[in-house]
Amino acid sequence: MCRWFLWILGILVLGAGCIGQGETTTVAVPLTGAMRVEVVRTQEAMRRGLSYRDTIGDGMLFCFPESAPQFFWMVEMRVPLDAVWVNDGRVTSTQRNIPIRDEMGQWTRFASGEPVDALLELSAGALAEEPLLDGAAIPDVPRACR
Repeated sequence: MCRWFLWILGILVLGAGCIGQGETTTVAVPLTGAMRVEVVRTQEAMRRGLSYRDTIGDGMLFCFPESAPQFFWMVEMRVPLDAVWVNDGRVTSTQRNIPIRDEMGQWTRFASGEPVDALLELSAGALAEEPLLDGAAIPDVPRACR
């Protein structure tokens, strides 16, 4: 009995170490520089996103199956974010320093505001101080999302 318990515990510990260890790519963000980000494409990976992580590295690239308005919330996030919404390899909008919770203590919700096919989430403060203009090209995003 004890051997089985230790065997199962070992598998769980090894499996937990793999959480967040997905595909990564480098994305060059104008005015900011190269970011090494985790790429997610599945609904399950998108649902989990960056939740429950104390550190997020450079960030995460969400690749949506089609261009559509997108809605996110900061459930179980531990760090605030910067967001870059992308459609067809061009920035549609950015949001800086998205707080984990709103002024009422609820998990913050945020949205693209228009159809997008990707979201680049970065650590808050990662975006350069100069504004990243709507329409700026980020050609690495469509390549990574193929």
